Amino acid sequence: MSSRRTFAKLRKPKAMLRVVQGLCVVVAAIFVAAMSAPRDAPLKGIDLAKTCRSAVAEDDALCRGFVDGFTYGAQLAVGPEFIRQWRYGAQTWCFPASADHAALRQTFLAYAQANTGTLHFPAAIVLANAFAAAYACK
Repeated sequence: MSSRRTFAKLRKPKAMLRVVQGLCVVVAAIFVAAMSAPRDAPLKGIDLAKTCRSAVAEDDALCRGFVDGFTYGAQLAVGPEFIRQWRYGAQTWCFPASADHAALRQTFLAYAQANTGTLHFPAAIVLANAFAAAYACK
């Protein structure tokens, strides 16, 4: 009788081990599926140019939001004060006081038209290149 009890005790850990192994396989499968799922790619320069050229209200809002958010995020501060200089990566530029969203949009679109070979880069890089070329700091 004691051998049966010992055998029963051994079987329960094996069953538990199988359950744990099964759960590990399920978790691993979910992890692999999550890692291989397509990710959102960064907005490319060509996509931003198409969006900024569009007359559709949603596209206008996306263009305005991207350009405004990018310029706000790239503005440099000295202590608590913002200065009229912007930087993204190695590019720096200085907007004139008269620069508004419409002017920035046109600057980007003119750059995109003249530099179509660079539009496969992320939109932030193309935008920084456009601003650095048009608004060089003096």
